[in-house]
Amino acid sequence: MAKRITKKPSEASSGRAAKIATPDASTDPIKHIVVLMFENRSFDQMLGGLQVRCPQLDGSIPAGDLRVNEDKEGRFYQQLPLTAEMLRREIGYDPKHEHPNVMYQLYDSGRGNNQNFVRDFSWEHPASSEIDRQYIMSYYPADSLPVLHQLAGQFTICDKWFSSVPGPTWANRLFMYGGTSQGTVRMPENDLDPILHHVRISFDMDTVFDRLSEGDINWKVYFHDYALSSNLIPRLALQHYGNFRNFAQFESDVSGSDDDFPGFSLIEPRYLYPHQEDDYNEPDLNYPPNDCHPPHSVFDGEHLLAKVYNALRNGPMWDSTLLVVLFDEYGGFYDHVTPLSAVPPDGDTETFTYTYKDPAGGEKMFTFGFNSLGCRVPALLISPWVEQTILHTQFEHVSVLKYVIEKFKLRGLGARIASNKTNSIGSAIKTMQKPHIAAARSLRVPSHADRVPITSTQKALLAALPLRAKVGMMREHPKKAKIKHPGTV
Repeated sequence: MAKRITKKPSEASSGRAAKIATPDASTDPIKHIVVLMFENRSFDQMLGGLQVRCPQLDGSIPAGDLRVNEDKEGRFYQQLPLTAEMLRREIGYDPKHEHPNVMYQLYDSGRGNNQNFVRDFSWEHPASSEIDRQYIMSYYPADSLPVLHQLAGQFTICDKWFSSVPGPTWANRLFMYGGTSQGTVRMPENDLDPILHHVRISFDMDTVFDRLSEGDINWKVYFHDYALSSNLIPRLALQHYGNFRNFAQFESDVSGSDDDFPGFSLIEPRYLYPHQEDDYNEPDLNYPPNDCHPPHSVFDGEHLLAKVYNALRNGPMWDSTLLVVLFDEYGGFYDHVTPLSAVPPDGDTETFTYTYKDPAGGEKMFTFGFNSLGCRVPALLISPWVEQTILHTQFEHVSVLKYVIEKFKLRGLGARIASNKTNSIGSAIKTMQKPHIAAARSLRVPSHADRVPITSTQKALLAALPLRAKVGMMREHPKKAKIKHPGTV
């Protein structure tokens, strides 16, 4: 890995958010913003191991005391790199990451912050082995993720990027779409889940897509099996049907005209195993999910990342494009940084009761006002206009929306985005001259995965299917599916 420039840590790294001076986004050289959002991995787990090459990274190698968690039986688990045996398979569970679980994992007046990740996992999955529990604490060693780690070594790592909500996928993706989840922090687990009966499942907030349409800016959502964005906000597909396209269209569009390529693109991974959609008879049975959601293989996500990067790097839009690689939330995996406070996007709150499996947790009433961030997630900024560096500025998902609004001079989207506490990713763009980065022109990686149990995101998506089938949920049409060999990038 090449020697990298490192920016001085902002106040955010010491526990205080700092407002960072941002160049005029409307005049910087970026014309196209592409967001590829994966699922459910923590920063420490995916990128923290690179600290061995980049000492300034706030990663998985502590300078002082060892980082440990204990399980419910009192056994201790240290933050260690994944072993060769662990790298050959994925954790066989979907660690809990609902709002009460996040709060339990992060905050304990007796044990201290960030001390209950393994304890919560062991209570939620009492049959789990010691190796399963070690997965919660372990991280990918440097270069064990050939695509993500190579790109991290060549472009900008954001080591203070937090998920927008201390909770699961739906709320965090909704913040990515519109800067709010309208007072909803929970997700249903199946079509009988009582949550479906008393929380919003048809969100109606204004989104970045609405603002882009108002500004006559071309945008697209490129999806694989389902567009979760239109699943959560059905009117988007009804009002903007032509903006939702299968991922194969991205591969075509990226080689076309610079003027025709979208100003903003969201790429959604494949969330479901086809055999779990019996009503729809999906044809691509050889294609596993590539969303990185445990227990799915991260190497299928690596395959997708390589395809997206290669298409952009070798296309005519490379010199005017910013690729943002993100994970929506941490997925229940350990991260050593305690999240900071945040500005509530609106006046909405959610109140509910939760009973912990841990008897010490008991039954608790939660009222969440969306005034805190979630755990750190992996985040890379990839462009010829960013430096090969580690950026310590505090970001979250709406930092992307803030940049989009500033770049295209759009109307605002709520208090969180408008706040001076929220930094725009525009601060990473160099406007005078392109940094000298010898960016790889092509990345290749094999794809592999075993069939594994259904994940929480899949449960929620399948639970909503009967309610979505006739109200605009976008999904891949079988006749339009293009089948390619999984080993081809």
